Amino acid sequence: MSIQSSVPADFVFIDDIIPTIKQNLRYNTNENFMGHPLPGYSPMLAQRTVDYFFEWFKNSSDQSKKTYYYPNQDLKKPEIRDKYFTPTSGHSRGSTLDLTIIKLGKDVKEVNPVEQTLSDGRKILRLDDGSLDVGGSFDLFDDSSYHNTTLITDQQKEMRAYLKKVMDQHGFDAFVPEWWHYNLRDEPILKLFSILM
Repeated sequence: MSIQSSVPADFVFIDDIIPTIKQNLRYNTNENFMGHPLPGYSPMLAQRTVDYFFEWFKNSSDQSKKTYYYPNQDLKKPEIRDKYFTPTSGHSRGSTLDLTIIKLGKDVKEVNPVEQTLSDGRKILRLDDGSLDVGGSFDLFDDSSYHNTTLITDQQKEMRAYLKKVMDQHGFDAFVPEWWHYNLRDEPILKLFSILM
């Protein structure tokens, strides 16, 4: 795959087709699994984000956000890293979305960590940002984030199933380990782009 510095004329940004969408680009803040803004994020080249993740993996001592985002995983282990991350992310092609559900008319708010007990007795922190409670936050690298998990409540499962159904109806496939992550099924562009975020 090659990286291009400009996007095709027919490339569409999500807020161009859904003007009411609420965007929460956490990689420009301290509220992400790395614990700090990614260098150059605003404006940001999407492929640089992916490259930066792989550099972060090399520093095994940086565990500052483990409690919030990967309490039961060691993301620094290659087998765990490879399960969740790829150097050719669909995000860098404009074909992948990380999303959840928020009630119409509501805004994304500052994150408030809320303790949640899973059905196996483990506790996680859900980062309440005003979106619906679907059993854990996005970027929570844990078994409870799988689409088919039995670790969350029936109501949380229903919310995830609803999101998955809507995304499937609109041509997106779910990424099994991450309830928030969807890939465009018939991806028209297979090149990586340096997309300003």
